[in-house]
Amino acid sequence: MRFICVLTAVLMLCSCGIRDDEGAEKLFASANAKMQAADIDAAIMDYSAAISKNPGHAGAYYMRALARAQVSQFKGAIKDFEKVTRLTPRNAEAYNKMGNARVRLGQYYRAIRDFTKAIEIDPEYEEAYNNRGSAYGRINENEKAIKDLDSAIKIAPDYTEAYYNRGILRGKQGDFKGAIDDMTKVAEAFPSMAEAYLLRAAAYESSGNTQAAVYDYKTAEALGSKKAQGRAAGLLRRYNP
Repeated sequence: MRFICVLTAVLMLCSCGIRDDEGAEKLFASANAKMQAADIDAAIMDYSAAISKNPGHAGAYYMRALARAQVSQFKGAIKDFEKVTRLTPRNAEAYNKMGNARVRLGQYYRAIRDFTKAIEIDPEYEEAYNNRGSAYGRINENEKAIKDLDSAIKIAPDYTEAYYNRGILRGKQGDFKGAIDDMTKVAEAFPSMAEAYLLRAAAYESSGNTQAAVYDYKTAEALGSKKAQGRAAGLLRRYNP
């Protein structure tokens, strides 16, 4: 979790008319310190105590939601994010994070609604476009998915995760050149990511570039990909009996 970015969002939440309760603020600070120390269960307890002292503390609900998501308490996280959006209706980050929690529960259509709300609030929110695109891909609405991923990349040209997600979808759509281009971007950003070479190898194989496919399968295998094991040798046997 990018804790510094999260705290920045929390500062915004804490400026939204929350009453100044000294006990709640002390507990909130204690919980934040425990989050930084990765003591998640103790942090959740302190956020809950802060909320009991100040039921309108949007920052405590937001941080407790993030903490709950970290320990896979996604239903509880969603309830907390819902509370945050009631207290701070223009909070795009909360809608985006709530959508992520819904994805983890397989609630893809609800997640898409949350990501859409985040985008309506902040039309330049590249992460929300990426996440909505990924959710569309989960329900096989690939054209909508690719359009969203295009938007994410247009806003943030170095957004590697969006290239990765788009590369997978392009491969499924039969756009092997596009898939190769996207996975090349990923491999350039993360040279030790075996999955990028494996997926690019599959695209090369499907497009008939055996030599490039063999090279990428070998690279993926060398980087520890079990799925790539034997693929290069099998490909060579098939085309060079």
